Formats: sequence, C-alpha cells, structure tokens
Amino acid sequence: MANRYFQDGAAINLNGPFVSSTNLHENLSDPNASAFNGTGATGTGVVNDYDGDTRGTPPDIGADEFILLTCSAANGGTITPGTASACSGATYAMSSVGAEVGAGISYQWQVGPTGGPYSNVSGGTGANSTSYTTGVLAAGTHYYVASDLFCWPDRWLFQ
Repeated sequence: MANRYFQDGAAINLNGPFVSSTNLHENLSDPNASAFNGTGATGTGVVNDYDGDTRGTPPDIGADEFILLTCSAANGGTITPGTASACSGATYAMSSVGAEVGAGISYQWQVGPTGGPYSNVSGGTGANSTSYTTGVLAAGTHYYVASDLFCWPDRWLFQ
C-alpha cells in the first residue's frame, strides 16, 4: 500500500513568523505573518490567546492573536536628524522617524557620495531596520533609507 499524506483544507506549509524559538509572538515584518492572520479554525472553544488577548473571528493560527498592519502605501518616515556633520573616522546614529512597520515592509540603508550612485551599507549596525549606526565614516558620504514594500513593489528614498 502506498504512503498517503493528508492535510485539512486549513493547513498551511510555512515556517511560523515567530520572533524567536523562545518568543512565540509574531514577527509582524515576516512575510509569512499574513498567512497566519485570521486564518485559524473557529469553534475550538479557545477564546483567549496565551497572553490573555481575545481571539478574533476567525482567530490567527498559533497561540498568539495579533493585529497585522496592512501595507497600502510605503511610509519610510523622515531621517532624523535631517542633516548632520560628523568627523571622518567616527560613527553616527540616525533613525527614520514615522516609518511604517508591518508585514511585507523592509528597509535598507544606503550610502554614497553626493548625487550618487548609492549602494547598500556594509558595516555598522541596523542596516535593515529603521535605525542605523554607521561604521567608520568617510568624508563626503550621504546616507539614505530605502523602503521596499512587499505587497506593492514601490521604492522610496529619503535623504
């Protein structure tokens, strides 16, 4: 007899969008999060998630109920400070205030000379977040944050 594999119509075959193996809250920037949002089974008798939050109808798959931000437009925010001077050889911290965070939205800091061309940063910390601390600065460089929207392929550059 041949091996048979069965799964119900609600099953999905994706890695869970968890923050970590010990923190089972959803990482809302994980592209898989949308597949788990509001697609769980109803009528299970489970009315609260493991944090005590009321389950939705239908509930989210997993032990944690979450609200997924939908992406309808990219809001990359505003880099603060808007302009700054720092000495060559130092590092500098900057962030994008008001940047939208949600499933399918990612950020990439970029660097280049005045007028470009620009390329993804290397070194420093936070290259794929809304806050970035540079590596050692070189004279005449400009930093930008690019926001890529997974659900709409738009790209926004902010100086």
